[in-house]
Parts: sequence; C-alpha cells; structure tokens
Amino acid sequence: CTPSGDWVLRSTYIPNECAGAEAACCLPDTSCVLDTQINCEVLGGDWIGEGVDCPDIACEAPTGACCVPSTGACADVDQVTCAAFGGIFNPGTNCDAHTCFPEGACCTQMGDCVGPMAPDACEGLGGLFMGDDTSCADVTCPAPTGWCCAPDGSFCVEQTEEICDAFGATWGGAGSTCDDPDACGATCPGDVDGSGAIDVDDILIVLSNWEGAGDGDADGDGDVDVDDLLMVIGNFGPC
Repeated sequence: CTPSGDWVLRSTYIPNECAGAEAACCLPDTSCVLDTQINCEVLGGDWIGEGVDCPDIACEAPTGACCVPSTGACADVDQVTCAAFGGIFNPGTNCDAHTCFPEGACCTQMGDCVGPMAPDACEGLGGLFMGDDTSCADVTCPAPTGWCCAPDGSFCVEQTEEICDAFGATWGGAGSTCDDPDACGATCPGDVDGSGAIDVDDILIVLSNWEGAGDGDADGDGDVDVDDLLMVIGNFGPC
C-alpha cells in the first residue's frame, strides 16, 4: 500500500489500492456514484455497502430537522423541501433531538433576570442565556461585577461588590469596568475644569483660587496651594 507522488516536492498524492472496495454512494443531490467508503464520506454521501451497485438502489435525499419560523414547528424533511417552505435546515439531526426555537431565562450584566427570550435576544442585551425552557423563578443569576480599586488606588480589578467590600476596596457599580473613564476616580489628575485635558485654563483656575478651597483643588486636600499647581504642571497635556 504505497502512495504515489513526488515526496521531495511535497506533491499531493493519491493512495494506490488502499481505500477499499467500491460500492454505491448516494450523494446529497440524490445522484449515485460508484466509490469507496472513504471517498464517499468525504463527498458527504451515504455509502450503501459492498456488493451494492448504483442500478440496484434509488437514492433519497438525506433528511434533517427543519425549523419553520412561520409556524414555530419542526419537520423531518430533506433540505430542498425545507428551503422551499422557508425553513431552517439542520442536517444530521431530527426533530426529536433538536430544539428549533429555544427560549429561557436571561441573566443581565446587572444581575437581573429577564425573559423568557431567545438566545440571540439575550446576547443582544449582553446577557447570559440560562438554557431552553428555564425561567427566572428557577435560576439564580450570577452577582454583577464592576471595577474594584485598591484603597491606595494602585490597581484595579473587576469583581463583585461583596468581594470588593471584603478587601475594603472601592466598587464602581454593576456593569462598570476598569476601562471606564471614571474607574478609580483620578483618571486625569490636574484636570480641575473637567475638560479632558490639562492646559492653561487649569493653571488659571488654580491661580484664581489661590489659598482658597473648591475650584482649583487638584489634589483634593481641601485647599488650593503650590501642591495643586505642581500637579497641574506635572500632568500638563491631554488626559
């Protein structure tokens, strides 16, 4: 059983007398060819078996579960029939083993449960589909996560409120992430006017409120002084 071909050039080769006996092979279009079992399966056909020739059989189109959106029903038919009636063909299965239009509970990113609804509708909400025929009365949705900042602001992780509180950290709320502009608070230290950039306007605000409180208090220590001015100058530029 030696393959032919040029091994040096890595050419495609065809096994010589290795594939077994030829017999009738029914193709998906209901035509019949005489071929080996291996080749028949590669073509997506149904190999009838040794000793059976094409004139001896009548090939039938393979059936599968056909989901019909207009009626919400399922029928075991061939692909051509399914398409003719606007159905969705699912080869290799049948209606007893296939759920055409699943609906169930959907857990949202906020930890709430809604539904029943279809999996794609749940995905559109950014939710987690809990399975066909589930209900909100029977499922427990995972606790929502949000950004969780260390007390000193040195790092951020996404965690549940319960775990974040256990570490004495600051939680950003359900659905928040560490990529949020306001995660952990000081995303742009020195931007006292909140413009998204630290520029001359911020310097003027600090100077106009010198030794005061409130506007211009870049470091949040309750007064406007040289530390605030240094923070603005040190972070000058876009956030």
